[in-house]
Amino acid sequence: MTLLITRNGLPPPMKSPVKEDTGWNIRIRTTTENKFTPTTPRPTYHFDIPDTYQYILCAVLHGGMGNQMFQLASLYALAAKKGMYAIIDSNNSLTNVFKLDVNMMDNFNSICETLPTKEEILDCGYDESLDTFQPDAHYRVKDYLQSWKYFYNYTTILRKQFTFHNSIIETRNAIIKSILKKYYFKSRAEVTLIGVHVRRGDIVNNSFGYRAASPSYLEKGVRYFQLKRLKNPIFVICSNDMDWTKKHMIKGIRSEYITGHSEGVDMAVLGGCDHIISSTGTFGWWSSWLSSGEVTFYQWPAQEGSPLRKQFSKDYTDFFYPGWVGFS
Repeated sequence: MTLLITRNGLPPPMKSPVKEDTGWNIRIRTTTENKFTPTTPRPTYHFDIPDTYQYILCAVLHGGMGNQMFQLASLYALAAKKGMYAIIDSNNSLTNVFKLDVNMMDNFNSICETLPTKEEILDCGYDESLDTFQPDAHYRVKDYLQSWKYFYNYTTILRKQFTFHNSIIETRNAIIKSILKKYYFKSRAEVTLIGVHVRRGDIVNNSFGYRAASPSYLEKGVRYFQLKRLKNPIFVICSNDMDWTKKHMIKGIRSEYITGHSEGVDMAVLGGCDHIISSTGTFGWWSSWLSSGEVTFYQWPAQEGSPLRKQFSKDYTDFFYPGWVGFS
């Protein structure tokens, strides 16, 4: 099938799910249909999709890396459940980090923004209406879509989507190799790497209601893994405030502070660890999800009564992944 998108003030050649005052007309036709020729020439965008799809589902990715990963994962899963064709703009920052195998089109955000919208109730909570709406037209899903419940049954395929580019993997491997060499270990199998993500910076004293993880939380996380008597544990630490982190990280442990790399490399390093001590934010969330090991999380990431707290479900369970261990 071909998605034909035209822009000008002329009436559409057929009924469109898009309001006429948006200036965008969208039509899907099978590849065996007669060629669509408007009576008056107009710019046309062609996008081929398989005949098995009738409608598209899109999202405008925005925010930081972790935010966009939530949006893409939720979009992908929602479209798969409904038999819709998921599509995003090709100009997105995730393509610089991951080998994405998703449908993309240049300048598609300006088109997606005109489509009828299905918008979440909570930015960091699950909205059942997004899972249950009927795929009877082209739609945009909005906004942050930060709940594992949207994509829980699509873990395997999403892990393939979030495969790092080779250059990032090579840098990650070199970092881990240097850590092993420093402590005189010959192979990765001889150690247990515990990733630690400390998010501070913009969320410290934030008026929206973020709570940065405390020194006592970091200590609890370290003690939790120490009690497990893991084989040769090494704590691998990434942070956007290394001075604070080095000052408050528990002493007397093997610890390596990762600095001077891109956020993609930092996530690859953390995701390549055996276990994770996570902190506030979506970057730490996805680093934890990618690791596949045990995860501790900062249990109260939002101040009670704050605008941010209102975006989570009552007990935060829509946001934090099942099986993760929360510490206050």
